[in-house]
Amino acid sequence: MEFAGLIFEILIFTFALMTWLFASGLYTPGKTEADKARFEAFRGKNGRLLRLLALALMAIMAVNIYLHLIQWQG
Repeated sequence: MEFAGLIFEILIFTFALMTWLFASGLYTPGKTEADKARFEAFRGKNGRLLRLLALALMAIMAVNIYLHLIQWQG
């Protein structure tokens, strides 16, 4: 069960990282130009808040992953 929790935390960390990359403009999902334009408009309105929330989630998940690994060692 501990292993499943660690995998879940890594998945959440990955989601937060991808959200931060999207909010920073380094990653844009979508294959067509219409999708990319729609995502750009969303990023323009919500980018700053999205970046802050993604960084907070990454920090929390990094601490959780670290504590999980430390717990396994000792």
